[in-house]
Amino acid sequence: MTVIPITLASPVEQPVALPEFIDDAAIKIPESIWATVPLPVSGSSEYTWTSMTFKSLARAIDSAAWWIKQNVGLGRDGETIGFMA
Repeated sequence: MTVIPITLASPVEQPVALPEFIDDAAIKIPESIWATVPLPVSGSSEYTWTSMTFKSLARAIDSAAWWIKQNVGLGRDGETIGFMA
């Protein structure tokens, strides 16, 4: 497998937040692989590997955000419901 380094911004630009980077990558390089992850094979202890693109990552994040908004609701006054590290 060939790994191609991804550069979306020149080194002199300001750093961007991770959500902005992912959205930008989903637009500029949607079919580029973000990660290759194992998936369990039904009824087996085996795994198969699948690649996730930046486009699929952005869609997954949007879907999770929609679900949280519909099921948990919006925070009050910018209230934070969780952090990722």
